[in-house]
Amino acid sequence: MNKIKPPIFFKNIPTVTQQCKLWSLEKVNTTQKKLIKLEINCKSSTYPEKTLISQFILSTSLLAIKK
Repeated sequence: MNKIKPPIFFKNIPTVTQQCKLWSLEKVNTTQKKLIKLEINCKSSTYPEKTLISQFILSTSLLAIKK
């Protein structure tokens, strides 16, 4: 944790540590791909952005709690 640049504020270190335990590299990569797809859909789709973003948030939160 001490080698991360920019440094993490000391009060946030426990939260960051907990999130690192929840998120595997595979989950991070999957979420990144979904985020890129979301951006493309927001720019090119006729669906409302709020709906697309809500779906992304829900699917990401479900992914985070899966072990």
